[in-house]
Amino acid sequence: MSISTLLKSEIPQYSLTLPITGKKVNYRPYLVKEEKILLLAMEQKREHDILTGIKNLIEACCDNLDAGNIPIVDLEYVFLNLRAKSVGETVEPVIVCPITGKNVNLKFDLTEIQPVNINKNLKISITDTVGVTLKYPTLNILMNKEKKENSTEMEELFDLILLCIDEIWTQDEIHKTSDVAKEEITEFIDSMTVDQFDNILEFFKNLPKLRKEITYKVPLQEGDGDSEQLEHTVVMEGLMDFFG
Repeated sequence: MSISTLLKSEIPQYSLTLPITGKKVNYRPYLVKEEKILLLAMEQKREHDILTGIKNLIEACCDNLDAGNIPIVDLEYVFLNLRAKSVGETVEPVIVCPITGKNVNLKFDLTEIQPVNINKNLKISITDTVGVTLKYPTLNILMNKEKKENSTEMEELFDLILLCIDEIWTQDEIHKTSDVAKEEITEFIDSMTVDQFDNILEFFKNLPKLRKEITYKVPLQEGDGDSEQLEHTVVMEGLMDFFG
């Protein structure tokens, strides 16, 4: 037997259920060769490279999972659990305290982190007879979104909404946006009133996300003695907060 195969039968297997799609996923911890690829991507410090590295790692470790086509929060949730089973459940990120300006070492358990703002109602009524069915942003949508120089945050959000409208429906028919020209969908959105568009905008402003509140103590005076301490809570959201 080749020594390169000695450890393969010893790799543990796990399963989890994705919070948005409800899909059950079987997975294994990532290996050294896969961690090398991820660390190399993180060294580049470019979000596109990091997300591509995470996608490739997830697909290598999970059975029959197209990581690019699941909601972003499901993707992050899978990676968080992969990280917990591969490296350890406890992480200790360092943040800059907004009160003292000094580095603070935090510590928390990855398995305690759950998505918030889960809303599985993807149908938004525009009028009494017209509405849209949305889909959650995926990695493929984000990576394939047209890049525009000097675009504003609102323009970026508008382009994302355009790509995340799955259907436009009336009482009598349903139009799949995959069968409709992009210009026609843009004109449909442009013809909405501000109030109508705000209903869609609200959905995207409150997308599900990984979130954890961590409370730590801040000394009110210099030194670590018995000086009075103030409790401060920091909110961490998304992978870049947990591992960046």
